[in-house]
Amino acid sequence: MQNMKILFIVMGILSLFSSCSGKKEKQQEKEKLYSWYPSESAPYLYPTTIHVGYFGMPDKSTVYIPSKSFVGNVWGVGQSLHVVGEEYKPLPEAIEIVWLSFTENKFYFVSEWLPKNRLQSLFDTVWMNVRKIEQRYDGLVVGMAPYGMIQIWAVGDGRRTEVCCLHGAEVPVKMSEFRPRAIISQDEYVKSTIEDEPRVYENLKKNGLPDSLLFENYRKRFNYHIVPEIEMEDVDLTQIAVHYFNGEYDVILWERLKENLYSLQARPRNIYISWTAGKDQYEVRFVFDEQMILSAFEKVFGSDYPQRDDFDIVELYEKLYGEGKLPKGDFTIHIDNEGKPTKVSLKTEKGEMSVPTDKMQILVIKNDKLIYESSNYNESDWWGY
Repeated sequence: MQNMKILFIVMGILSLFSSCSGKKEKQQEKEKLYSWYPSESAPYLYPTTIHVGYFGMPDKSTVYIPSKSFVGNVWGVGQSLHVVGEEYKPLPEAIEIVWLSFTENKFYFVSEWLPKNRLQSLFDTVWMNVRKIEQRYDGLVVGMAPYGMIQIWAVGDGRRTEVCCLHGAEVPVKMSEFRPRAIISQDEYVKSTIEDEPRVYENLKKNGLPDSLLFENYRKRFNYHIVPEIEMEDVDLTQIAVHYFNGEYDVILWERLKENLYSLQARPRNIYISWTAGKDQYEVRFVFDEQMILSAFEKVFGSDYPQRDDFDIVELYEKLYGEGKLPKGDFTIHIDNEGKPTKVSLKTEKGEMSVPTDKMQILVIKNDKLIYESSNYNESDWWGY
């Protein structure tokens, strides 16, 4: 009996805490204060380090972006997690950052205003995660790509969405400022760092720097949706998760799965699909060949497909170009009655193209057991590093 009393007291305290926490969040939202943290990212083959970086706040204060560390991971995924400043704070107004691109041996500098309305709209968005818990964006990741490009994403549970893309100029930085205790030159420092990263070193030696427009090309969006066609009975689609070449990530659940609306999306780097068929649970992973998937969208949608930074929803495109003028695409994934993918195709009114099987890596799991793995499947390719 005593234990029951203690349990009721604890439950009452937790209920009160939850209620107060919810009221606090609503109050902070009313005052346009948000719980968010800064982080940094760079492609693993083109690593960087931040010399100094800050978000500029409305009251002229700053929130620092984690710096001084070697940055090279999955494009769009934050590498550091630093809790900076107050838990609830306004959204930033500007960014100022200086970073070193190791593969280019160059420092770059960006000082720009951030898109206020875009940030506000994203951080006011609420969605349900896979556990049916309300989620919001709670972080800003700053990505540094070759040739002075900065990409910023808002991140939350099951979502990573581009905020903006900025470009900076090369800037000189003295080694005595960058590494005050260093007794070697910048060239020696960069050379030593790259040689300590075998994959970076070998890729740079073999392939050199990427095309100057590669990461801009990754950002191109096309109006399409993903259509799983599963040849089974009693199918209940539970989740589609997509990693995009532009660093975005999206877990599609609940109503969004049923509606399956067309939307302007970047091209998929990999796709995860899960479903049930009767009492059986299935999962499929697809990793797409980069050159093949990038060119397939260009071919099927047309090289003249409109691309604009200031439009990210279909309705605005159609308002500008005319209703129904923006081609729609079906990215269809065919799966047989044993759960094995048999075909992937992309179709618009301009044409259709199938993805060759040797241009995909595939993994199939049934009831937590591996039932198929393509000979070319590589786990590191799935994770993007």
